Amino acid sequence: MLGINAEIVKLDNRSMTTATKLSLGFGALIVILIISNIAVILPLQSVDSAIEAMTEVGRPRRAAAKAIEVGVLSYTLAVRTYAQTNDPEHQKDAEAAIEEIEKQHSEYARLAETERQRYLAEQFLPLWGILKQRGQAITNGGSRFYSEDEWSRFTESRVEAMGFLREQMLPESLDSYQNNKTIATGKVAAIERFVAIFFIICLLIAIVMSQAVGRAIVRSEREIQSRREHLRATLSSIADAVVTTDIDGRITSLNLAAQHFTSLTEAEAIGRHLTTVLPFIDEATGIEVESPALKALREGSVTSADKILLATRYGTQVPVEDHAAPILSPKGDVVGSVLVFRDVTERKLHEQELIRIQEELDVRVKHRTYELAETHAELVKEMEGHAIAEQKRIDLLGRLVTSQEDERRRIARDLHDQLGQRLTALRLKIASLKDAAGEHEILTPKINRLQEIALRLDAEVSYLAWELRPTALDDLGFAPAVGAFVQEWSRHFEIPADFQAAKIPKRRFSPEMEIHLYRITQEALNNVAKHAGASHVSVILEKRGDRIILIIEDDGTGFVPGKRSVPDKSGRGLGLLGMQERATLIGGEVEIESAPGNGTTIYVRVPLTDAVKTKSV
Repeated sequence: MLGINAEIVKLDNRSMTTATKLSLGFGALIVILIISNIAVILPLQSVDSAIEAMTEVGRPRRAAAKAIEVGVLSYTLAVRTYAQTNDPEHQKDAEAAIEEIEKQHSEYARLAETERQRYLAEQFLPLWGILKQRGQAITNGGSRFYSEDEWSRFTESRVEAMGFLREQMLPESLDSYQNNKTIATGKVAAIERFVAIFFIICLLIAIVMSQAVGRAIVRSEREIQSRREHLRATLSSIADAVVTTDIDGRITSLNLAAQHFTSLTEAEAIGRHLTTVLPFIDEATGIEVESPALKALREGSVTSADKILLATRYGTQVPVEDHAAPILSPKGDVVGSVLVFRDVTERKLHEQELIRIQEELDVRVKHRTYELAETHAELVKEMEGHAIAEQKRIDLLGRLVTSQEDERRRIARDLHDQLGQRLTALRLKIASLKDAAGEHEILTPKINRLQEIALRLDAEVSYLAWELRPTALDDLGFAPAVGAFVQEWSRHFEIPADFQAAKIPKRRFSPEMEIHLYRITQEALNNVAKHAGASHVSVILEKRGDRIILIIEDDGTGFVPGKRSVPDKSGRGLGLLGMQERATLIGGEVEIESAPGNGTTIYVRVPLTDAVKTKSV
């Protein structure tokens, strides 16, 4: 709307005729066409080298393919070296090689121009994914032994990936580079011919149009006058009030809506100063303020206001929203202003209603917040009650475990001191009986059998007493005691087992942590002996950060962990529950991974911190 009124004033103030401007415009058009075509033709001589440089995308794509090949070789070397030395630096080299390969593959895919190139980029991904997966299985496996089958699969993946690179991606990149260069050179020659033809056509069009300008000049003058009248009719039909002024702030025109506000006709208002026809009052102070149109004249910029009142001739005040802008001459000088305003009484009423509704909502929100605060307090109190109950359960569990350990000591002592001595006496009696038998050969086999049974029984009792309370835990320390137990367990149950300890501090842990971790190991291995049917067991004890990690892994029958979360009537599941309770007592956690036919792995994580509160055992 501001543009329409400004256009009317500009049309009235034109100092040059339309014919003169059109003639100058077409003359300038011809000159610009000549200059622009010359400016285009001359640089076209260097377009050959520019297009050739653009086709260099084939070269970095081939470099990316070559870098992928080098990265695969580096990754293979790092994985093999790590498996041979178990040096973490080679593990880092493998991870760096993975990042470089994926970076170069992304660069190759980004530079792909054809369907063939994009297809090769996609086909390489699964080959690389298999190689990376098998390599990470080796680098993340620690110092364990790697079978020939693992190395064979890893080497097979490397050969497939390298073959695809050398037979598909690298040759295709070189061919694509040469093809692009040939095509680009041909396009340059075609562009040069096209520009020359285009220059001739534009020159002919400019000459023809310049001849037609003269005939259109008279029609343009008539059209301008018709447009001027049309714009005035448009202003009269719009709903907002529109008022224009000259440089002195005197009214030059106003539409029907503005006449309704002022109660003046256009003839009565033209020539009068704006402040005498449209006085504006500040809504907050009630003091008359400067009209936005006069401010636009003074500052030469668009202004607006939405909290002012228009004082009518009848003593009423109407809330209005107005905008004003300066009217500029063709040279950019301010020659007047245009003011547009509308009655916003209805909007103000809506705003007041919204404020009332907002206040009601605030009251409701405060009331609801108070109710939620009370509910929150009740929940906090209930949670505190649960926390106290859980602490009491842990305390009771600690006392129960302490009682169990005391009972284990007593039973172990009785087995060793009483039953052990009696078994020793029995063995001595059998030996003396063998001597007394003398030459009675019929009794010798029976006595030998009795000696074997007594020896076996003595060994079973000794193992049971040692298992109930191992002296190695007090004499050797935690890690050696666990290793000794794994070795003795393997010998006793005739199940191959290996033990590894890494980064374990030389200082002793708290007695509570040592005995609980030792008992968890015992329970896990006894479960393997009873239920797993395993042919091999691995026990790993290591320090990671501020935690002690215990891992027991077997290759047995496995099970569904969820079905053993609650012990059944036969008692199966009590061992797992006992391990979880012991881990809880020292602030740790137990995680079990298993599936039927895939063996079982038990992870125990215990924090190494003085803040962990444990019960005396």
